[in-house]
Amino acid sequence: MIRILFCLLLLCGPALATPCTDLWFSRNQTINQAGYCFGSNLGQALFDNADCTGKNVSLSPAQSRIVAQIKAIEKTVGCKIDTKSRRIELDDLTIRQQLTIQPVLDEFPSGCVGWTGGQVLLYAGTSNATRVIGSAQAGDNIYFSHTPQDGYRYVTVTSSTYALKSGGWLRDGFYHSMCTQNLP
Repeated sequence: MIRILFCLLLLCGPALATPCTDLWFSRNQTINQAGYCFGSNLGQALFDNADCTGKNVSLSPAQSRIVAQIKAIEKTVGCKIDTKSRRIELDDLTIRQQLTIQPVLDEFPSGCVGWTGGQVLLYAGTSNATRVIGSAQAGDNIYFSHTPQDGYRYVTVTSSTYALKSGGWLRDGFYHSMCTQNLP
């Protein structure tokens, strides 16, 4: 939990307003993708109920694992989200809405300041067969704030001025030696 708070304050990049917001969105987007019908103001504002199938949805084994991991972290952190609200503060919301698999917040975030390699493609899911939704270029900062899944990590990318630029799933094997500075 201390690392999550450290992440909040220093190095998770712009995508993490609070750990609870990040966790809430990932959990609810996962059940949304399974067809869940939202009743709360916040759920209805963020997720399209047009294609929902009900309140009791069947999750795939991968989705069940993600939801269970998130619920455990939410319980540990003591998360409370105001679902009467109609919006959340999550800088990478539009990126996260494009993902086919939602990331789970990592207790041990890290980052690459000043990527010196070439273009790195970012995907909508944990496979190169999914749609490319972003990229990182030389000079960008790449933040690893979520746990690896199936050989990929969800990352957010900022420009050299730290403005959110992109995000998506990045294949493991990222070369930290190609960073001007590595954050722990």
